[in-house]
Amino acid sequence: MVDGRYYGRGDKTNVILSHDDVMRHHRRLLSDRSDLQLEAKELLDEIDPTASLIALIADPIGLRDDLLVELTGDPNWENQVAAILQQADQTAKGADYPPYIRATGFQRRAEGVAVTDGMHNATREFKGDGRAAELVFHETGRLTLISERATFMHTRPVQPEPPAAKLIFEELIVAKTAILVAVTAETAKLTQYRGSWRFALLVRGLKGGSAWILADSFGFSNGSGYTADTYARETEAAFADIATDPNAVARDLTMPLLRSLGVHTHSKFQWMRNEQAQEKH
Repeated sequence: MVDGRYYGRGDKTNVILSHDDVMRHHRRLLSDRSDLQLEAKELLDEIDPTASLIALIADPIGLRDDLLVELTGDPNWENQVAAILQQADQTAKGADYPPYIRATGFQRRAEGVAVTDGMHNATREFKGDGRAAELVFHETGRLTLISERATFMHTRPVQPEPPAAKLIFEELIVAKTAILVAVTAETAKLTQYRGSWRFALLVRGLKGGSAWILADSFGFSNGSGYTADTYARETEAAFADIATDPNAVARDLTMPLLRSLGVHTHSKFQWMRNEQAQEKH
């Protein structure tokens, strides 16, 4: 809007848009938006419809589908991706656990490139052993992160041996979310994209699991079992917010899960609560 008027791009010059034109434009933008939570589910379904996995998506809003073509076409794209990850690793807070996203392996993907862990011989494999993860830089600008080890079964070292307990690895879920948001900020800086991003987090296979962070050395957790199989959340953030405080986006995506597990006040997540308190002052 300029001087109370809306302008759109004509064939050769900018043209003044009516209020109805503007509303139609916004409705078209909304209708064109994909359902990120559904797309995250589809990413996991392609791997294993029943496996316990984490899916994260970061999508730039309102761009042509070529934001990262220059990156994927660079003969030295591995070096650029490694530099992005190095910078992001310095920004993201919270503990990190394997499988890592630290430039341990490089592979090409359909219309994109990926950094991987737990995958060998250039093969995309999620075996269900908790060792695999991938972060894909798509030519469209979309970033996707998939990781195993959202949950794991813990066997207690006692006799007679009781049934294995399902534990939800909430620290790993938070860490993967934080690194994806930090990578988004560094990718936006590299491409000089200053627009907003949409984010989605989907974690599957949670039902009946308890918080890992509350478990004792024998795997007994004081937390209640999670009552849903899937946790899904999405949010939007402007570039300025992502660049100055990427951890706030991670908090928006993960804090409802932490509250449900009863670990939102745990000292391991103090960094998220501190930043939230600062925003209120």
